[in-house]
Amino acid sequence: MVETMIAAFAGMCAGVLNGLNGNSAFGIIPPVLILFLRIDPYAAIGISLATDVVSSAVSAGSYFRGGHIRIKTVYPMAIAAAVGTLIGSFVSQYIPSGKLGESSGILTILIGVSFLRKPSLKFFENLKKKLLSGPSEKQTRLSVVLCIFIGIVCGIIGFGGGRMIFIILMAVLGLPIHAAVGTAVSIMFFSALSGTVGHILLGRIAWMVLLTCCAGAALGAALSSRFAALTSDKILMKLTGFIFIALGSISFVHQIIRGGTP
Repeated sequence: MVETMIAAFAGMCAGVLNGLNGNSAFGIIPPVLILFLRIDPYAAIGISLATDVVSSAVSAGSYFRGGHIRIKTVYPMAIAAAVGTLIGSFVSQYIPSGKLGESSGILTILIGVSFLRKPSLKFFENLKKKLLSGPSEKQTRLSVVLCIFIGIVCGIIGFGGGRMIFIILMAVLGLPIHAAVGTAVSIMFFSALSGTVGHILLGRIAWMVLLTCCAGAALGAALSSRFAALTSDKILMKLTGFIFIALGSISFVHQIIRGGTP
């Protein structure tokens, strides 16, 4: 009973974060399952990806109804991310992911700090101008290439890549924050689904824990995505910054405590 409550609570927290800013369950699900439920690390990665599938589907539905998803942007990036994640899922059994986890944590903290700065929205606009001043086709090609790389990393260390895709959508394609979050969770649905399939094929799923986490994630994502859709860009940027800093710190400390092991 206690294990079920822990798994459900972890899933709900992951769903809340997904609905707010497209964040993956990676910062919550694996640490909780490994430390408190003694789940095998690779099984925890598979469950994390499966939780992202459910929470992303629920969040995407809410953002779609609010008109915050750019459909034409989803398809090429989703295919690229899905292919990369499937590849990463299969190579994950051979590559230690501890160092990647530490790097991800540091990067997340830095991103969070950038969101808390006053000129955050202008920061993304200026970054886009510096990265690409050419035609939109060039922006699309770069976003697809980046999504393949993100997908590979996602499959290896078990996060859906929503926050990284979110940054690409804002910095490279210049989407406003609500559209960036909605489109990011849509793309993450496909990348996480691809990674989940890979882990299932490798037999790395604890089904009862997975179902419990997914149920909690569905509830959390439904509530938070509705809140985010009604929140101003300024408040959502600040909230996103605090969440990124907290999750980055948790992820980094978790990897250090575990001595760099996944």
